[in-house]
Amino acid sequence: MSTVTKDWFTLTLADGQREKIARAAELKRTSMGAIVRQCIDVGIARMEKADSIL
Repeated sequence: MSTVTKDWFTLTLADGQREKIARAAELKRTSMGAIVRQCIDVGIARMEKADSIL
């Protein structure tokens, strides 16, 4: 995993989420497409939560 990707994970995902996705990627049980979908799902959930607060 590149430094840029790790930095992006650090800035974008909470610790538990980042570790879960990174672990799946390192074990290669998850395709890169699936990892991207997980990240998108997390982002969408955060946007929905922010909208509900506002």
